[in-house]
Amino acid sequence: MQSKTYDKSYDYEEDKVDGIDYDIVNIFELETLQELRIDTDFRNAVTVTLLDGFAEVFGAELPPNTPIYYAKGSKFAIFTWHHAKIQVIGKTEDSYLSKETRMKEYIELHSHIQEERDNNMRERKPGPNVLICGESNSGKSTLCKILTNYGLKMGFRPILIDLDIENNMIVPPGCIGASRPKVNVPSDDLTEDTICYFYGLRASKMDGKLYKRQVSELAGCVNKKILNKEEEMKKELFDMVHTKEDPSKMAHMKSIFTDFSTSKLPVELASGCIINSMVVGSEPSERTVRFLADAFKISYIIVMESERTYIKLRECFQESSSIKIVKLPKSPGVAILDEANRRKATNYFFKNYFYGELNSAKALSPSFLNNLDTFEVGLKLDEYKLYTYELVKIPLSALPHGSKEEVNKIFVKKVDPEQMELQDRVVGVLDPVNVELLEKYEEEIEEGENSNKEEFYDILISSVCRSLIHISYYDPANNQLIANATSPEGPKSKYLIVKDLVYEKKL
Repeated sequence: MQSKTYDKSYDYEEDKVDGIDYDIVNIFELETLQELRIDTDFRNAVTVTLLDGFAEVFGAELPPNTPIYYAKGSKFAIFTWHHAKIQVIGKTEDSYLSKETRMKEYIELHSHIQEERDNNMRERKPGPNVLICGESNSGKSTLCKILTNYGLKMGFRPILIDLDIENNMIVPPGCIGASRPKVNVPSDDLTEDTICYFYGLRASKMDGKLYKRQVSELAGCVNKKILNKEEEMKKELFDMVHTKEDPSKMAHMKSIFTDFSTSKLPVELASGCIINSMVVGSEPSERTVRFLADAFKISYIIVMESERTYIKLRECFQESSSIKIVKLPKSPGVAILDEANRRKATNYFFKNYFYGELNSAKALSPSFLNNLDTFEVGLKLDEYKLYTYELVKIPLSALPHGSKEEVNKIFVKKVDPEQMELQDRVVGVLDPVNVELLEKYEEEIEEGENSNKEEFYDILISSVCRSLIHISYYDPANNQLIANATSPEGPKSKYLIVKDLVYEKKL
């Protein structure tokens, strides 16, 4: 969902490409602890204006008398603790008032997390890290947004991590990612401080080995980011202490010590993480949750709705006094997304990412053109390297003596465009850390030297994704891919990864 303040000086009546039917205007009066639930389909958008009182969406306060644009396919609830008068312009699929909310339980959870943040800040400790898990359509992402926005409201900056490869709040479908938001979520402004890994599969085709590997890489990046900030400040403090004989630096040293107590470093350390888990099947397994708890150093596990999962996790973590397990009911207003609607949501995202109904159609205002509007480019395959991940089962006969079971191993395979259907594939552009070493290994492999093949695979698998391209077709005569990319020169990195992720234009 995208939400931005639109330009009131723009004549929308003359250009209705924004998807809003301005002939439909509804006013809603919200009473204390009541919420207005709004669903839109993928043909209609709405604007919401707070005319009176106070209200919030996912924990973020609505500004008074300011129309906020909600794009096609948006599903959200406007909640008030006291009273609010709301104007909604545009056609909704569903809009109704309800007093059946779970905001009291959610604010109580936030209070416990906030108390731990305050304690950690005083003690210079990182965390708390909160894992939200539950069944599909249980309201996990809604709670993640609320907790993140409440944390921002209190002056903290929690890292938001989304491991859902279909309905991700931070990065495109088919990816997992993390961001430290400066503004309320959901937002289009999360690209500045974001880490993204390209998974390339939909949930129905999940590969557990690859998924866990990429989650581990993401967790490593997040933990390293927190550790690096802590080490930077400690080093600066150490350097200042060892220059105390220089009177000219004493004032600055005192300032640094003051900053360490009150500045954003302890705040960022103590902000912790809010993590939206992925569901494989109907509910998360204890093994998956254990893996995530270890990878992200979890303090809280929040189980949405499922009594069965809650009891199993209590048993699983009964020896771990550092992890608190909390069961919360899901909101009665959670939108139920079936497989067909999930596919539509994925396609709608890619439609806007690559071909920009919102990018170029001036949906928000004439000035709201997306800088990432894509360009058709030709990618020569003697310059760009197209790879895919492959999970191979290693039989016992090929394993060391004494091995008792077969092993699944991730391989990286170069793609032959003549052998793989590439039309409409969504491709990740990788940003390897050590390009020179990668090129060296690649050259050795092409010459038949395989001693560094494992290291080559490892560098590619651990590489973050910087952008996506969409392949229109393969041009065999010129050995090139015709694709849409975010730069007219094409991707800056020559390393591309493709799996089964497809943008279905006709859906």
